[in-house]
This record gives sequence, C-alpha cells and structure tokens, in this order.
Amino acid sequence: MPGYPGFEGAHIAEALVFRNPNELIITGADIQVSGAIGANPALFTFDDLRLTMNLAILFDGNATDLSSWNNFRLDPSATNSVTLPSGQTVGPNTVKISALSAALFPDQQSFFHAEVNPDGNHTTDNPDDSAWKGISGSLDLITGEVTLRAGDFHLLVENLLEVKASGISFHFSPSMLHDPTAEIATFDHADLFILPLVDGNGDPVSIQLDGLSIRGNGFTLGSATFTAGDLPPPAFDGLLKLDQLSVTVNNVVFNTETGFSAGGLIVSTATASFLRQDGGESLVKLDSFEGVPR
Repeated sequence: MPGYPGFEGAHIAEALVFRNPNELIITGADIQVSGAIGANPALFTFDDLRLTMNLAILFDGNATDLSSWNNFRLDPSATNSVTLPSGQTVGPNTVKISALSAALFPDQQSFFHAEVNPDGNHTTDNPDDSAWKGISGSLDLITGEVTLRAGDFHLLVENLLEVKASGISFHFSPSMLHDPTAEIATFDHADLFILPLVDGNGDPVSIQLDGLSIRGNGFTLGSATFTAGDLPPPAFDGLLKLDQLSVTVNNVVFNTETGFSAGGLIVSTATASFLRQDGGESLVKLDSFEGVPR
C-alpha cells in the first residue's frame, strides 16, 4: 500500500507457553509502528502506534491430522493477565491498542482536521494511565467489550467549527444493547468555537461543556457556558453593549422518557450599558452584573 508506515520495531511475542499439547498462551505480542497511511495527501498519520495482545488458544484437533489444524478457539476460562514493562495490564484474550498521537486528514490544505494529542505530550509510558494524552483502547475477544479513550482531542472544520476536548472515553459491550441506562461515552471538558459568529473584538463565540455523560436513553451535562467578549450582536448595535457576556446552564439532564431539565441558569457580564442614540454617556450602566433566574 503506498505510504504505508515502516516498521520501527516489532516482535511476535515476549512469551510462548505450551501448557499442554492442546493449549498455547501468547503474552505480550507487540507491534509498534509510526508513519502515515496514504500519500499526497496522507489519510491518517500516527506516532508510536502499538497493538498488544494476550491470547489463550485451544486446539481441538488432532496434531497428526492436518485437516483438523483449523480447529482453534480462544479459551473462555483463561485468567492469564500480563503486566507489561510500561505498567499497562493486558487481560486474557484481550487486544489493546494505543498511540501517542494521531491525525485524520493531516494535510494543512484539507478543510477538515482531527487530531489526538496534537502537541505530542508524553506524560507517561502507560496508556492505561489517566495522564496519557494519546489514544488507548481495548477489545475483549470473548465478551466483545470495547473501550476507547483519547486524552487531548482537536477538531477543525475550516471557517465553521473548532473543538478542543480532553478526557474523552467510549465504552460498549453487547450486554449494553439491553440496558438503555448504561453509560456509552463521557468527556471531562470541551471548548466549542463557532467560527462564523464573532464578538466586537473579532473573537469567535465559544461554548464550554463540562462533565458530559451519554447513555442510550439520554445524557447528563455538568455545565454549559456560552461566552462572548464585546457584544452586542448587530441587531442591538447602538442600543446595548455587553462586555464579557457569560451564560451558564448547570446540571442539564435529558432523558428520552422525561425530557429536559436543568438545575440553574446564570447570566453574567462585566458591564452592561444601555446607550444613548446621540452617542452621549450611557443611560444605564451595570458593573459586574449577574442574574440567576428562579
């Protein structure tokens, strides 16, 4: 494949253990690569991508009968977890993937960019550690459970939207199909910048989201804050001026059965001025205004 990454280092396994003629244990099978997939432009790039597995394989055939050599299966009763030198733990019959950083459509000419850990921050060697800024994930080959986490995430849709988020996680297992209350995804914090909407200083209007939890039947959000610098919008030009406007909604809950609810709404601004039409001194000026509707 053109542009496929070169192998910086790889090994088949740290240990192969034959417990008996019909069972093979593979621990620490590890592949490490860095590079790009696709060329001119690249589709996907990554740094220090690692695929690690820990497998317990049973052979149900007859070693002397070549026609039965495809009778392999994973041992569902295996308990052989392994801890790697980085501190990462790989459970039985589990595949783990991690990358220090990754980018989708990294070409600067593309109108769409998505990056994980774009600054390449290397705060820990253990992808299981919450301080890991890159991608980490796992797949349980017995239960089908999938987890995926991204420390720092950046998305840019040119001239439309920019998103900076941290602490993103995704979790799914087949058992969740029958439990609409199960948590599917979370993130700690996200900043959304709506690029076509700018304040009087030319800065894009932003929305800060904290503590989002998504379930099959809805979501909860710790807070959502709309922030703008020097307003008003054009419709109020010459009538009203707001400096450092902030609108926060707390404890937002949505449930497909009960609908929306919120714990509170706070509106604040450093100054709020009602302007004179003749350009003279403001008719009314409020400093450090904060409103909390009841």
